[in-house]
Amino acid sequence: MIAKESKLYSILHGTCPACHEGKVFVSSHSYASIHFTEMHEKCSVCRQAYEPEPGFFQGAMYVSYGITLGVAFAISIVMVLFFNASLWLVMGIITFLMFALLPVIFRSSRMIWLNMFISYKPRLSRN
Repeated sequence: MIAKESKLYSILHGTCPACHEGKVFVSSHSYASIHFTEMHEKCSVCRQAYEPEPGFFQGAMYVSYGITLGVAFAISIVMVLFFNASLWLVMGIITFLMFALLPVIFRSSRMIWLNMFISYKPRLSRN
């Protein structure tokens, strides 16, 4: 069980980094809607703004890039070492998986970026 006070809790559950209660994204599930990118402007519990300044989430692109590279590298190593796959097969599988994982990577990178700059404040939660 992940402690509610940890940043990992907020990242995995998609909750407000300040109070760990309000939802960041409009839709609860990454694949539930084509509008997986839609976010609330601020937390419904503590009123923390999710975009403290214009262009705030441009930095999340670097997080997304790192996640994508890590996944692609891991898949490449596994496919080549264990399955002796050709370069074209590896590239095809990586391309397919990157499109399939797009909503998850998008949301994860934004949550990681938010949690890097907004700290947990337990006094803001309802408990």
